[in-house]
Amino acid sequence: MLHAPVKRFATIIGSTALAVLVAFPPVCASAQQTPGHGRVAGYVRISGHNNVQRVFTQPQVNQCYPVNPIATPPVYVNNRTDRKVTVYSDQHCSGSFRIVSAQQNASFVGEIGSVRVRSD
Repeated sequence: MLHAPVKRFATIIGSTALAVLVAFPPVCASAQQTPGHGRVAGYVRISGHNNVQRVFTQPQVNQCYPVNPIATPPVYVNNRTDRKVTVYSDQHCSGSFRIVSAQQNASFVGEIGSVRVRSD
């Protein structure tokens, strides 16, 4: 038996990126379960941010505990592309998250923006 999906919206506004996260709550069955990653928490679309190798979330509250916080597959973004990546979590997520980028071939990690997930 599946629960009716309830859309969750969050907007990420960074200095160089605008991303929208649309997350759906997990269903009763484990169809959304991905081994090693947990449930699909949502999809992040990022544009206009240069040389992004990996995008991942860091929770600022204890309401969501990512199994593997790195969004997969790795996303490469330049000013001419708009990629969609998947964010995984082991729980139904709510609260604030930081969307962080790891620059390609560099140890620098910079924050793109913040996201607040809420029920509609």
